[in-house]
Amino acid sequence: MDVVSQKHFWATCMVGRRSMRVKCVTHVSDRFRENSVSVSGSRESGNICMQTNLEGCYAGSCPDSCHERLTAASGCIVIVQCGVGRVHRSMMRSDQGIVTSIHSVQYLRGLAACAVVCFHVSEQFGGPFNVGASGVDVFFVISGFIMWVTTAGRPADPWRFMGRRITRIVPLYWIVTLLTAAGILIKPQFFYGHFFSVPNFVGSLFFLPLLQENALHPIVIQGWTLCYEMMFYLVFALVLFLGQRWRFGVLVGALVAIVALHFVVPAGYARAFSDPVVLEFAAGVVVGRLWLQGARLPLGVGLAMAGAGFLLLAAGPLFDADLPRALRWGLPAALIVAGAVFAERSRPFKPAALPTFLGDASYSIYLWHVVVGVLTTGVVLRTGLPAAMQPATILVATLALSAMLYLIVEKPLIRLLHPQRPKGAVKAVNAAAAGAAE
Repeated sequence: MDVVSQKHFWATCMVGRRSMRVKCVTHVSDRFRENSVSVSGSRESGNICMQTNLEGCYAGSCPDSCHERLTAASGCIVIVQCGVGRVHRSMMRSDQGIVTSIHSVQYLRGLAACAVVCFHVSEQFGGPFNVGASGVDVFFVISGFIMWVTTAGRPADPWRFMGRRITRIVPLYWIVTLLTAAGILIKPQFFYGHFFSVPNFVGSLFFLPLLQENALHPIVIQGWTLCYEMMFYLVFALVLFLGQRWRFGVLVGALVAIVALHFVVPAGYARAFSDPVVLEFAAGVVVGRLWLQGARLPLGVGLAMAGAGFLLLAAGPLFDADLPRALRWGLPAALIVAGAVFAERSRPFKPAALPTFLGDASYSIYLWHVVVGVLTTGVVLRTGLPAAMQPATILVATLALSAMLYLIVEKPLIRLLHPQRPKGAVKAVNAAAAGAAE
C-alpha cells in the first residue's frame, strides 16, 4: 500500500502466557483509507507480525517457524499465541494510550449506567428494583480493571496519569454540580434528598462533601461514587512511582489496608473513605492482572461466571440485609466483569452499535440522569399522562436525554481537553469510566 505517514510506538503483546515488549510502526494508507499496525519482536524461533485494518477479524496461518500474520478489524485487540493461529483479545498499549476497547467492558458500562437509572426511577415510584444500584459496583470493578491494564508494562508517569484522570472526570462533574445546585435553590421541592449549603457545595467540587450518617452526601447525590474513584486514582498514582515489579502487590495491599482502617477509626471522613466497597477496585485490579498475564477460561466457564454474578445479584434480597455491600453486590460484580472479559477472550465478537454507544455515554448517563429525571418528571406530570405510563416514559426519556448530553457536552469536552492524535497516530479509545481511562 502507499504509506503516507507513519509513527513508531511501543506496545506489549502476549505470546501464550508470556508478554513481550515490541516496537511497532503505524502506517496510514491514503489509497486504502485504513490504519495498519505492524508489530514485530524477536522470540526464540521467530518473529511476530500483526496487522490491523478495517475489513474484519480473522487469523491467518501460523507455521512452525512461528512467523505469524494476524488481521483484525479496527476495534479488535489481539493476543498472538504461537503455533495455534487463533485471535484472542488482549490490550495493546502505545505511548498515546489504549489502542482500542474491550467490547464486553463497554457493554457492561452501558448496562451498569442504565441499571442505576432504572433504580432511581423505580425508587421514585416505590418500585422493587433496588438491585439496579449494584451498577455502581460493576463500575468500581471495571475501574480497577481498566486502570491496571492501561498502565501495566508501560513507562510510569504518575503526574500525567493523575492529570488525565482529573481532566476526564472533573469538568463534567463540576458542570452537573453547578446545575444541580441551581436547581436545588430554584425548586428545592423537586430535589428530594438533596442538601445544599455553601460548605457542601465547595466540598462536593473537591470530592469532600458533607457526611450524613457516616456516608458521603455531595450535591449530586450519585457523585459519592466519584469520591471513591478519585481516592482510588490518587492511591494508584502514588503506586506508579514504584517499579513495575512492586506495583501490583503494593496497590492491592494498600487498598486492603485502607479497608482495614474502617474497623478501627472513629466516625468521620477516614471511616467513610475506608468503606469495604474499596475492595471492589482491588478485585478489578486482580482481574486485570490475570487478564494481562494471558490467563484463559473456556467460553462456557466465562459465561457461567458472569451468569452466576447476575444470579447472585438477583438473589440479593434473600441475603442478610446487614451483609456488607462489597459481598452482596461487589462479589457478583467481580464475577460478572471477570466472566465477561474472559468469555470475550475465548470468543471474540463484533460489537453492536447501540450497546457500544451506551458504554461510551455511560459517564454522562450516570452523572446527568438525576437532574434530567427531575426535569422529565415535571414535564410528564404537566402532560397529564396516565400514572401507569409515567415510570416507563420517564425512564426512556431520561436515558435518551442523558445520552444526548454525552454528544452535546461530554464529547466536545473530551475533544477540547484530550485533543485528537495527529493523522497517522494510533486512535485512542475511551475505555472507563465512569471510570475508564487512557
